Amino acid sequence: MCKLTLTAGLCLIIASLASSSRLVCYYNSLAENRAEDGRFTVSDIDPNQCTHLIYAFSDINNQHQLVPSSETDIQRYQSFTGLKTRNPLLKTLLAVGGLTFDTTKYLDFINVLTFDFHGPWESVTGHHSPLYRGSRDTGDKIYSNTDSAMKYWRDKGAPSQKLNLGLAAYGRVFTLSSAFSNVGAPASGPGKEGHFTGEEGFWASYETCLYVRKSTIHLIPDQRVPYAKTKDQWVGFDNNTSLDIKVSYLKNNNFGGAFVWSLDLDDFNGQFCKQGNYPFISNLHKLLVPDFPGLTTPTPTTTTPTTPTKVSTGNPCDGKSDGVYTNPDDPNSFYNCAGQITYIQKCQPGLIFKQSCKCCDWPTTTTPTKVPTGNPCDGKSDGVYTNPDDPNSFYNCAGQITYIQKCQPGLIFKQSCKCCDWP
Repeated sequence: MCKLTLTAGLCLIIASLASSSRLVCYYNSLAENRAEDGRFTVSDIDPNQCTHLIYAFSDINNQHQLVPSSETDIQRYQSFTGLKTRNPLLKTLLAVGGLTFDTTKYLDFINVLTFDFHGPWESVTGHHSPLYRGSRDTGDKIYSNTDSAMKYWRDKGAPSQKLNLGLAAYGRVFTLSSAFSNVGAPASGPGKEGHFTGEEGFWASYETCLYVRKSTIHLIPDQRVPYAKTKDQWVGFDNNTSLDIKVSYLKNNNFGGAFVWSLDLDDFNGQFCKQGNYPFISNLHKLLVPDFPGLTTPTPTTTTPTTPTKVSTGNPCDGKSDGVYTNPDDPNSFYNCAGQITYIQKCQPGLIFKQSCKCCDWPTTTTPTKVPTGNPCDGKSDGVYTNPDDPNSFYNCAGQITYIQKCQPGLIFKQSCKCCDWP
């Protein structure tokens, strides 16, 4: 069982586990109500990027009982927990919100909200998540930065290893009121609302990519974070450069990990930033998780522990573009094609290679069975597809040949993630 307290904008989580290092990611269930490509559901979550996933939010009634915040949350909870079938090392938690909660009982880790220090509620531009104090900061504003917040908790007695540095996968947007566009420039109010998120002065990281793709990105030297200007819109955000700097800061100060608000604000399907799926969180995974013994996930990854072995005879990669492909003779291995040269790589023990995600994953299905009559795969490209006659199974199309595979008992196939998941 886990408990969470929200106090003065800080999320304090009690979990039944201890960890020396973490990448904690929040799932905002309200994102399911967004329109078009901004809609984000549990099935959109990649369970192999973060060490911990937190479902936001649950409520507490007058009888001090946990209650879902919507009628569909119970089903979502089951799907959310079911992500662990695809990554057995994943930890899933439930966030419980409310300013009237008592402070707590013994903490395994503390998520420090190190963003929203500045925003369009102010009359001048300022980055909402600076790493360090800015040269223009005076008075109480000298504390409005990540470094001050993290060290405040540490200096008040919180163990460094229990502190998670907060990272926001969004930007805060101002409307400029003059020709000036540097930090501290006059602003008339919040910037235009994001097309998908629909909140004034707020752009998801994928919306930021869309709106500033033709703009110059400026680094604020003393605060180590970027901003951009497009027409009269000024946005402060984090990119790979500032994330690299913040992770180095985190490690140098021996803090326990980082947390991200939130999964749905990353470019989860890769169509806006053109940097692949989840570029914000994937970069953090690359920077953080490999350094944390015992927390690296064995699923899915195309980078496996074994060294590639060059194929001595024959060439399965002949005519194929560079990439990874199924090895029909061994499901525990795959072909890695580079410059028309074929290399064989092994998945970790117990995993199999899946062409649908181009990754090594746990075998969650039975052995494929060839369809004796008819051909549901006729005209379809290679891949996996829904079986309309049986939600517990799916079609695996290979070379216009149809195979039927079964999900594990209790799971159903979902075309949205091309995976077996809880109903």
